[in-house]
Amino acid sequence: MIEVLVAVAVASILMAVLIRSFVSTWAGVNIVRDEAEGTLLARSILDELLLRGTLAAGSQDGTMGRYAWNVTTTMQTLATVAATQPQSAGQGSQGAPAPTTANIFHVVVTMRGPSGRSSRLDAYKIGQTAAQ
Repeated sequence: MIEVLVAVAVASILMAVLIRSFVSTWAGVNIVRDEAEGTLLARSILDELLLRGTLAAGSQDGTMGRYAWNVTTTMQTLATVAATQPQSAGQGSQGAPAPTTANIFHVVVTMRGPSGRSSRLDAYKIGQTAAQ
């Protein structure tokens, strides 16, 4: 009779460990699923912004399903000079190339999931403008 009680006690302890392991694995699967889904949504927002063609500095907020997102765009303007080709001896000087400006946009998409965790994607895009 004692052997049966010990066997039942050992079996119940093992079942409790197995159930706890299953529950923690299932919770981990949900976290990974939420992270992957949030990253895919953030990537789609980032792709849409970059392919649209026109970027402007600023911030936007919104929601997409269970996720809240924030897009922040900053712009830095740099003066650039076009590269010149070496001239052969027979050609006259054509003068220095005209300077232009390049706008470098830094786009940050932050996606906050239902669990409160957030993920961030960054991208840079160069836009040319005419010299002033």
